[in-house]
Amino acid sequence: MTKIESKASEAGRKSRLTPRTLLEVKRLSEPQMHPDGERIAFVVTEADFEESLNTSHIWLTEWPIDDDEETEDGEESAADDASPASPEDLTRQLTFSRDGEDYPKWSPDGRYLAFLSARPDPTKSEDDEDDGDPVVQIWVLPENGGEAYCVTETKEGILDYAWCSDSESVVYLAPEPRPRPLESVRKDDRDRRKVDPIVEHEERLRRQFWQIEVDNGKPKLLHTADYGVAEFRALPGRFAPGLCEPIAPAMPTTTMSAIWC
Repeated sequence: MTKIESKASEAGRKSRLTPRTLLEVKRLSEPQMHPDGERIAFVVTEADFEESLNTSHIWLTEWPIDDDEETEDGEESAADDASPASPEDLTRQLTFSRDGEDYPKWSPDGRYLAFLSARPDPTKSEDDEDDGDPVVQIWVLPENGGEAYCVTETKEGILDYAWCSDSESVVYLAPEPRPRPLESVRKDDRDRRKVDPIVEHEERLRRQFWQIEVDNGKPKLLHTADYGVAEFRALPGRFAPGLCEPIAPAMPTTTMSAIWC
């Protein structure tokens, strides 16, 4: 075998496509542009082979806008003399928890970046934490630095959320919380079962719209809707919930969608 053939064979082995190489490919999604138009928050999902799961984290990339216009004296801007930053310098990871984060959204004024995560709240002790698996909550990361903090304390998790126009509060959609005795009975029954839950027999809780201020606010109930509400979009002064109603109870995978205002 000649040296050229040997190098070609080695290159072929290095570029071989395997199931692991496919899993190692990082996936980018959910880009959210900052109101200033100079940065984008996005989600990177990658495989964690040690934990045998996919983990999503929020990243940020930015590109300063160079001012190439001439000054009043007719001289070129000093920014032309500066060496441009590389993409690696302007792209960085913002969140690092084991439980992962996704669904980022900038506040309208750009001061906060909200996201969803089921990670534990470090401000609470173990005695304050409820028994059972953690649920998805809304977290807020200040744009000017600092640690992210949890805004909501829902029992059933967050389905969808949106910033209010004042950037001081968010509206979120969550299942109606179960009464405490019913929740305890359901947990005991789930612990005794040795099989996976059946989707057709899943309890259907009504959906509730809540509003809460991001700075130590208390949640305010806005509206209680049917089970089929899955998402919504904020409009000036109101919200538009997206309705997803099953056509037949025996066929839960067959759905139709409609928009309500």
